[in-house]
Amino acid sequence: MLKLFIADDDNILRRGLRTIIEENGVSCQIVGEASNGAQALEKLKAERVDVLITDIKMPVMDGIEMAKNVRELGLKTKIIVFSGFDEYKYVRETLKHGALDYLLKPIENKALLELIERARAEIGQER
Repeated sequence: MLKLFIADDDNILRRGLRTIIEENGVSCQIVGEASNGAQALEKLKAERVDVLITDIKMPVMDGIEMAKNVRELGLKTKIIVFSGFDEYKYVRETLKHGALDYLLKPIENKALLELIERARAEIGQER
């Protein structure tokens, strides 16, 4: 089963993402949540996570720095980044550090679900 992790400093948004995933019958297990990148990274080190869904702007460690650390640690986690910032520099930095894609807020349910399925397909091919 696909293991997902959600990182965002906005509790309401984390709950909303969880609801979207759970109510649309995505075959996965949400193994945790964090309110900043440093907390998320510690949890990713402790448990294998297939897909990380993260905001780009968070306290302590942002999504870009977290993606960079995930890659430097050699973790195979697929990263989906979302943000309210429609700026090329953010998109470029996240993709440079291995993000699967970059979604703009407000997140469209269909786009998120399609990216989770794309991550599932890529993980299946890699295994």
